[in-house]
Amino acid sequence: MALGQGVITPFISKRFKNWQALQGGLIFGGISIMLFLVPRTTAGLLMVTPLMAVAIGQVFANSIALVSASATKEIQGEVLGINSSVQAFGDALPAALSGYIAASLSVSAPVLVGGITVLLSAVVFRFMFKPGRLSHNPEQIEGVVH
Repeated sequence: MALGQGVITPFISKRFKNWQALQGGLIFGGISIMLFLVPRTTAGLLMVTPLMAVAIGQVFANSIALVSASATKEIQGEVLGINSSVQAFGDALPAALSGYIAASLSVSAPVLVGGITVLLSAVVFRFMFKPGRLSHNPEQIEGVVH
């Protein structure tokens, strides 16, 4: 993840708007999660892991930048705090449900469900996000603020 946020994110932020990088990160993330079902060896898993780390780096960095850009300076701290709370809930929910899903369906089902969920979030983001609504901090819309 450090490689994704420290090296690749600045490279991508120079070429794409952060909402575009987030969209790509969600798609790439969903696919990379499902790629964990393919390898049959430890070496194969070690090759797939960096792909997911890069995707996660894109998603985290660019989603925080978009949340920040969508709030006025007066409420930016509050909005970022709410975002952190929602993110914590989003981190806890899969942990709580994955055991049930694995026991009910199969051991690989949580990975498949996770990948599909991330891909669905990319679709929802694509249809619900409107770049023109980010008028509070227009300088942040173009790329990730460093």
